[in-house]
Amino acid sequence: MVDYVQSLRRENIAFYNDLYNTSLQIQGYIDGRDYGTVHTEYGSLDMLTAQEKADVLQKTATGIGQIVTAASATIDDIYYIWKGLYPELPEKDIEAFSKGIAATAMHKATSNTDAATMADINNSK
Repeated sequence: MVDYVQSLRRENIAFYNDLYNTSLQIQGYIDGRDYGTVHTEYGSLDMLTAQEKADVLQKTATGIGQIVTAASATIDDIYYIWKGLYPELPEKDIEAFSKGIAATAMHKATSNTDAATMADINNSK
């Protein structure tokens, strides 16, 4: 599903870029200037205000939290979703994100486990 949505975004970006750059070229003829070529990116976080960015990240984190709580996806699945939404995320942040998801999943698993089972798990290590 994420790949499908991204393919639609790429299609829309290509059309928009062509239209916008043609408009700039016409405006350049009128003004006697060369405006160059513009390339746009869909969904780039740096185009949002601080409040909008906080809202997007909060809603995404809430959604990921619900997935983790329900144990309805693997860490790789969650990483795939997150990377699809934020491809520009730095690698060091991705490593911290992955470790955090693993720690959260472990906490969730152990917090719902009865004391006797936890004792068995701890003794088997």
